[in-house]
Amino acid sequence: MINRLSGMGVVLAALLLLGLTAMAAERRLIDRAYIIVNDKVVTLRELAVTRQIQEREYRQRLKGEELRQKLANLEKEIVDNIVESLLLETHAELIGIMVTDKEIESRVDSIVRRDPRITATYSDKDLREFVLKDLLKKRVVRREVTSRLYVEDKLVRSACREELEGGRELDIGHILLRGDSPEVKERIAALRVELESGAEFEAVAKARSEDPQAKSNNGRLGFIAKGQFVKPFEDAAFALQIGELSQPVITKFGYHLIKVFGERKKLQVDCENMNTLTRKRFYDQVWSRLHTKRLHKFITGLKEKAEITVLDGK
Repeated sequence: MINRLSGMGVVLAALLLLGLTAMAAERRLIDRAYIIVNDKVVTLRELAVTRQIQEREYRQRLKGEELRQKLANLEKEIVDNIVESLLLETHAELIGIMVTDKEIESRVDSIVRRDPRITATYSDKDLREFVLKDLLKKRVVRREVTSRLYVEDKLVRSACREELEGGRELDIGHILLRGDSPEVKERIAALRVELESGAEFEAVAKARSEDPQAKSNNGRLGFIAKGQFVKPFEDAAFALQIGELSQPVITKFGYHLIKVFGERKKLQVDCENMNTLTRKRFYDQVWSRLHTKRLHKFITGLKEKAEITVLDGK
């Protein structure tokens, strides 16, 4: 009996040793370098933690196809974000941006006050490291991008006009002759001459249009917005003034004559004389677009000068 127990003890000890060895091997695997940007390293373990946090956040607020697409691109998104963060940290060191202990402590205290449970997941050292990196990145962006951003008033007015145009709807009619042969082109040109000579649009559309709906709607399509029709048709329609008749327009359906009977706008704004609130809304839109564009350009420039290595994560 004693020998048998001793033998079992040897087996258990061997299994325990194998288990510990496997755990150590797994730990070495998880902790090895994965992303190297200049002299900064992110390990597989750090990447895994980031992935878990981001995946949990997406699953809490997204569903269906949107969630599926986010999860499918999650690895690339995380790697891109980590690379950008390391580049900004390196640049902060290069230009001498500093963060004081007092600033770090103040931010950490604020985070803990908002969510005391966070201390169960992250140590004080982790929180201080997170705050330090976040402050460095924000200060680099503020110095190199935000402080150099200027929004001209003409861009604000242009954004207003774009939104007005996007919200413009036209009351239109059309006459269609199917086909694209020279004979069809001659017929549509002749119809245009009739209309320009005074023929009533609805009567001509009902009698001559090859659109099946023309018999019942007299060629009138009602109010349309951009994005509802094929591009050549839409471009021609929105280039017309009220009461104007288009030249023959060719699409995959054939030749069209288009007439605008009226228009309406969802947005009622004078883009040349906006009030303070409206101007701020368009200013913010332009500022955000320019900031995103210039930040991307700045990050791209840092990438071109850096040594970036993404190792095999398997």
